[in-house]
Amino acid sequence: MRTRTTSLPAFRLLLALVMLSLAAACTATTTTATLHAAQDGGEFAPGWNGTAVEGTRAMPAQTFTDARGRPFDLRAAMRERPTLVYFGYTSCPDICPVHLANIAAALDDSVVRPDQLNVVFVTVDPARDDRAVLADYLANFDASFVGLRATQDEVDRVVTALGLPEPVIEGTGERYTVGHPSQVLAFDRGGIARIAYPFGTRQSQWVEDLPKLLREDWS
Repeated sequence: MRTRTTSLPAFRLLLALVMLSLAAACTATTTTATLHAAQDGGEFAPGWNGTAVEGTRAMPAQTFTDARGRPFDLRAAMRERPTLVYFGYTSCPDICPVHLANIAAALDDSVVRPDQLNVVFVTVDPARDDRAVLADYLANFDASFVGLRATQDEVDRVVTALGLPEPVIEGTGERYTVGHPSQVLAFDRGGIARIAYPFGTRQSQWVEDLPKLLREDWS
């Protein structure tokens, strides 16, 4: 079992706060969640705990900036290992922390090592999620998670190119929320989205699927 960047009590406290926020804040306005090629509620792909992405949804060319301020070519990173990509934001009250906490916990229980898989969080709220905010946020989950940012227009272009709904600002003032896709997308080494994992994917389901992602047995 790997050592987490936060203590176990702190991590449990985080999960408790997440569950409380879910009870109060998990509404349709906090996520505009449908993948055109794989609707929520659709049948899982055979042997997987997610829905097959139909057609060819390729990660478009885009150089992001990581939490250390360095250029990050996501397509190049995908060529090295399978990649999970999630478009969210650090102020999200519900879906984002649940997804990240479940994946982090699954990695602790899995035979898959962090250096065998990219887990990438792309912010859809670059106005508030600067490098420091991204780094601090992801440190609550797993040190191996990669936080990326780009301009709002660039992020919107990438999201819509993947067949996902464009992020939408909901509300006014500093405490606005952002409607965003709720799926975690699994990409192969060719940069093609293969599986969409909906909100509600459990830790045990991630534990089952992580080794399959490494084998890339998409059939």
